[in-house]
Amino acid sequence: MPHTGLFLLHTVDGDMDASTKRLTKPHSVKAICLTCHHQVVANAPPDFEVIDGGVILYCRKCGTRQAISDARFAEFWERVRMFREITKE
Repeated sequence: MPHTGLFLLHTVDGDMDASTKRLTKPHSVKAICLTCHHQVVANAPPDFEVIDGGVILYCRKCGTRQAISDARFAEFWERVRMFREITKE
């Protein structure tokens, strides 16, 4: 699901398990901050802070922060992968 509560995910890049084709660890995120509508492109602190089991995403424009679990990123990744398979993108 692209809506995390405070951010709307656009793209997520990271490590993928070759056998399951599932995201195992996100490395970068592009999202829209739903508080101020700023486009957040994050791959390093302070915008992208890796924590145990997830990432804290930060909007520099308005200061919005949200912890997002690795499971949420994996779910988003899987939906995008399935969409691409269906549409042959």
